Amino acid sequence: MDHIVCSLGNRLQGINQKAESFIIAMGGFLILLFLSGVFLDVASRVLGFTISWMQEITTFIFVWAVFLGASIIFKQGALYTIDIFPKTLPVGILKLVSVTIICIEAICIFMVLKYGLEIAVMGIGRVSQPSGIRIVYAFASIPISAAFMVLFLAEIVLNLFIKQDGK
Repeated sequence: MDHIVCSLGNRLQGINQKAESFIIAMGGFLILLFLSGVFLDVASRVLGFTISWMQEITTFIFVWAVFLGASIIFKQGALYTIDIFPKTLPVGILKLVSVTIICIEAICIFMVLKYGLEIAVMGIGRVSQPSGIRIVYAFASIPISAAFMVLFLAEIVLNLFIKQDGK
Protein backbone atom coordinates (compact mmCIF):
# COMPACT_ATOMS: atom_id res chain seq x y z
CA MET A 1 0.00 0.00 0.00
CA ASP A 2 2.83 2.38 0.89
CA HIS A 3 4.48 1.70 -2.47
CA ILE A 4 1.23 2.53 -4.30
CA VAL A 5 0.79 5.81 -2.40
CA CYS A 6 4.43 6.79 -3.02
CA SER A 7 4.16 5.88 -6.72
CA LEU A 8 0.92 7.83 -7.06
CA GLY A 9 2.48 10.76 -5.20
CA ASN A 10 5.49 10.76 -7.54
CA ARG A 11 3.32 10.63 -10.65
CA LEU A 12 1.07 13.39 -9.36
CA GLN A 13 4.08 15.49 -8.43
CA GLY A 14 5.44 15.08 -11.98
CA ILE A 15 2.10 16.07 -13.51
CA ASN A 16 1.82 19.05 -11.18
CA GLN A 17 5.36 20.23 -11.95
CA LYS A 18 4.50 20.22 -15.66
CA ALA A 19 1.20 21.99 -14.95
CA GLU A 20 2.98 24.58 -12.81
CA SER A 21 5.57 25.24 -15.54
CA PHE A 22 2.81 25.57 -18.13
CA ILE A 23 0.78 27.95 -15.95
CA ILE A 24 3.81 30.11 -15.16
CA ALA A 25 4.71 30.33 -18.86
CA MET A 26 1.08 31.10 -19.75
CA GLY A 27 0.92 33.70 -16.97
CA GLY A 28 4.03 35.44 -18.29
CA PHE A 29 2.58 35.42 -21.79
CA LEU A 30 -0.74 36.80 -20.53
CA ILE A 31 0.95 39.59 -18.59
CA LEU A 32 2.94 40.48 -21.72
CA LEU A 33 -0.29 40.53 -23.74
CA PHE A 34 -2.00 42.60 -21.05
CA LEU A 35 0.77 45.19 -20.97
CA SER A 36 0.87 45.31 -24.77
CA GLY A 37 -2.89 45.82 -24.89
CA VAL A 38 -2.78 48.62 -22.34
CA PHE A 39 0.09 50.28 -24.21
CA LEU A 40 -1.77 49.99 -27.51
CA ASP A 41 -4.95 51.39 -25.95
CA VAL A 42 -3.14 54.37 -24.43
CA ALA A 43 -1.16 55.01 -27.61
CA SER A 44 -4.30 54.93 -29.75
CA ARG A 45 -6.00 57.46 -27.48
CA VAL A 46 -2.97 59.75 -27.60
CA LEU A 47 -3.05 59.55 -31.38
CA GLY A 48 -6.71 60.55 -31.41
CA PHE A 49 -8.58 57.33 -32.07
CA THR A 50 -9.84 54.57 -29.84
CA ILE A 51 -9.97 50.83 -30.17
CA SER A 52 -13.31 50.19 -28.53
CA TRP A 53 -12.72 46.56 -27.69
CA MET A 54 -9.14 46.86 -26.38
CA GLN A 55 -10.08 47.57 -22.75
CA GLU A 56 -12.35 44.58 -22.74
CA ILE A 57 -9.74 42.26 -24.19
CA THR A 58 -7.15 43.44 -21.67
CA THR A 59 -9.68 42.89 -18.87
CA PHE A 60 -10.31 39.31 -20.05
CA ILE A 61 -6.55 38.70 -20.21
CA PHE A 62 -6.12 40.16 -16.73
CA VAL A 63 -8.84 37.87 -15.33
CA TRP A 64 -7.08 34.83 -16.76
CA ALA A 65 -3.71 35.95 -15.40
CA VAL A 66 -5.16 36.54 -11.92
CA PHE A 67 -6.93 33.19 -11.63
CA LEU A 68 -4.06 31.17 -13.09
CA GLY A 69 -1.69 33.06 -10.79
CA ALA A 70 -3.90 32.22 -7.83
CA SER A 71 -3.55 28.51 -8.61
CA ILE A 72 0.25 28.80 -8.69
CA ILE A 73 0.32 30.78 -5.47
CA PHE A 74 -1.89 28.10 -3.89
CA LYS A 75 0.53 25.37 -5.02
CA GLN A 76 3.43 27.27 -3.51
CA GLY A 77 1.54 27.64 -0.23
CA ALA A 78 1.52 31.43 -0.36
CA LEU A 79 -2.13 32.15 -1.15
CA TYR A 80 -2.85 32.46 2.53
CA THR A 81 -1.05 31.13 5.54
CA ILE A 82 -1.90 30.64 9.17
CA ASP A 83 1.07 31.24 11.44
CA ILE A 84 -0.66 31.41 14.79
CA PHE A 85 0.33 27.86 15.69
CA PRO A 86 3.94 27.67 16.84
CA LYS A 87 6.11 24.88 15.46
CA THR A 88 6.83 23.85 19.05
CA LEU A 89 3.39 22.26 19.44
CA PRO A 90 3.27 18.46 19.60
CA VAL A 91 3.43 16.72 16.23
CA GLY A 92 -0.06 15.24 16.65
CA ILE A 93 -1.63 18.66 17.13
CA LEU A 94 0.27 20.12 14.17
CA LYS A 95 -0.96 17.27 11.96
CA LEU A 96 -4.52 17.84 13.17
CA VAL A 97 -4.19 21.53 12.33
CA SER A 98 -2.78 20.62 8.89
CA VAL A 99 -5.66 18.26 8.16
CA THR A 100 -8.19 20.88 9.30
CA ILE A 101 -6.61 23.52 7.05
CA ILE A 102 -6.59 21.10 4.11
CA CYS A 103 -10.30 20.39 4.67
CA ILE A 104 -11.07 24.11 4.70
CA GLU A 105 -8.99 24.59 1.53
CA ALA A 106 -10.82 21.71 -0.15
CA ILE A 107 -14.21 23.21 0.69
CA CYS A 108 -13.17 26.62 -0.65
CA ILE A 109 -11.66 25.16 -3.83
CA PHE A 110 -14.73 23.05 -4.57
CA MET A 111 -16.95 26.09 -4.02
CA VAL A 112 -14.86 28.08 -6.50
CA LEU A 113 -15.03 25.15 -8.93
CA LYS A 114 -18.80 24.69 -8.55
CA TYR A 115 -19.77 28.35 -8.76
CA GLY A 116 -17.08 29.09 -11.34
CA LEU A 117 -18.61 26.42 -13.57
CA GLU A 118 -22.07 27.93 -13.05
CA ILE A 119 -20.79 31.40 -13.94
CA ALA A 120 -18.98 30.07 -17.00
CA VAL A 121 -22.09 28.24 -18.19
CA MET A 122 -24.12 31.44 -17.77
CA GLY A 123 -21.57 33.19 -19.98
CA ILE A 124 -21.99 30.74 -22.87
CA GLY A 125 -24.94 32.60 -24.36
CA ARG A 126 -23.68 36.09 -23.53
CA VAL A 127 -21.64 38.06 -26.02
CA SER A 128 -19.65 41.16 -25.21
CA GLN A 129 -20.82 44.18 -27.15
CA PRO A 130 -17.57 45.92 -28.10
CA SER A 131 -15.61 42.83 -29.15
CA GLY A 132 -18.26 40.23 -29.94
CA ILE A 133 -16.40 37.72 -27.79
CA ARG A 134 -18.42 35.26 -25.74
CA ILE A 135 -18.20 36.03 -22.02
CA VAL A 136 -17.57 32.35 -21.29
CA TYR A 137 -13.98 32.78 -22.52
CA ALA A 138 -13.23 35.09 -19.59
CA PHE A 139 -15.31 33.21 -17.02
CA ALA A 140 -13.78 29.83 -17.95
CA SER A 141 -10.64 30.94 -16.11
CA ILE A 142 -12.41 30.42 -12.78
CA PRO A 143 -13.19 26.68 -12.98
CA ILE A 144 -9.98 25.95 -14.89
CA SER A 145 -7.84 27.54 -12.17
CA ALA A 146 -9.90 25.71 -9.53
CA ALA A 147 -9.29 22.42 -11.37
CA PHE A 148 -5.55 23.08 -11.18
CA MET A 149 -5.97 23.81 -7.47
CA VAL A 150 -7.70 20.42 -7.05
CA LEU A 151 -4.66 18.74 -8.62
CA PHE A 152 -2.31 20.69 -6.38
CA LEU A 153 -4.43 19.91 -3.32
CA ALA A 154 -4.32 16.20 -4.15
CA GLU A 155 -0.52 16.40 -4.14
CA ILE A 156 -0.57 18.19 -0.77
CA VAL A 157 -2.83 15.49 0.71
CA LEU A 158 -0.70 12.66 -0.67
CA ASN A 159 2.46 14.32 0.64
CA LEU A 160 0.86 14.64 4.06
CA PHE A 161 0.11 10.89 4.13
CA ILE A 162 3.53 9.96 2.76
CA LYS A 163 5.21 12.06 5.44
CA GLN A 164 2.99 10.49 8.11
CA ASP A 165 3.90 7.00 6.94
CA GLY A 166 7.58 7.79 6.55
CA LYS A 167 8.14 9.28 10.03
